[in-house]
Amino acid sequence: MIKIIAASVLLGFSAYSKSSDESFCPTGETPNPSVLFCDSFETNGSSASDIDASRYYDFDNDEGDLIRTDAEAIHGGHAARVLWQAGEVSAGAFHVNFGRSPLTSVIQQNSDFREIFWRLYLKYPSDFEGYPDKLSRITVMANSNWAQAMIGHVWANSSRRDHLQIDPASGIKNNQLVTTKWNDFANLSWLGAIDSDVPMPKGEWVCVEARVKLNDSGTTNGEFQLYTNGELTASKSNIDWVGNWDNYALNAIFVSNYWNGAGSPKVQSRYIDALVIATQRIGCLETRKPNPPTDVTAQ
Repeated sequence: MIKIIAASVLLGFSAYSKSSDESFCPTGETPNPSVLFCDSFETNGSSASDIDASRYYDFDNDEGDLIRTDAEAIHGGHAARVLWQAGEVSAGAFHVNFGRSPLTSVIQQNSDFREIFWRLYLKYPSDFEGYPDKLSRITVMANSNWAQAMIGHVWANSSRRDHLQIDPASGIKNNQLVTTKWNDFANLSWLGAIDSDVPMPKGEWVCVEARVKLNDSGTTNGEFQLYTNGELTASKSNIDWVGNWDNYALNAIFVSNYWNGAGSPKVQSRYIDALVIATQRIGCLETRKPNPPTDVTAQ
């Protein structure tokens, strides 16, 4: 079993770059072996507005609600646009598999990852009403029926919806897998949510990064952290994610666009960009413009 340990923060390209990937990405200028996957939505599918679904294990564009756009971007010239209709609950999702998995994986498919970081940029326009519930989660796919050994949710607090929270759950009891399907909430053990201590702003891009470290066998040393714009804003330690169970390790990340209850109050969009999955801390894009020269005199 391969255990990956986190190290330094990766450095990204300037937000003003028009390159398709950050420098450390697998197709970037200086690939970093700790980076498993990147997508800044610079490549398209069958049409210019289609996201390249071939990069994902599972992709749902919700009949055109989840597309590639050049109307907004934090890196390169494109981002993913998520459009809710009035009253709509789900507006599409995408799913990356990596490592050893009971489902198809093409990213280091023989490796077991017990520590993973993932980062994305999120933007709500200034006139966006409300906050959708779901954003992202990491999980251990445990069998071909999509049973999950654990889930690390990053989603909105149900009562303080402008605050993201980390919400860990385990599908293991007495060291045995007890979940039987996807989102088998009846058989999950909820391990205690922690709110981010800063609200999500509107009208600007926000860098959202999360980290999950599975517990070692026989211990409760698992961890879950959330970083907002590079700062630690929620943290939980001493987590018993999976007990002694080790059939699989972390092997899937989902980005979801789901609104519980009555759905979106109106037709509106949010934007997602610069998704990265890595085994080291990723950090945020460098958005500072170069300092002006100091040795220039006017003629």
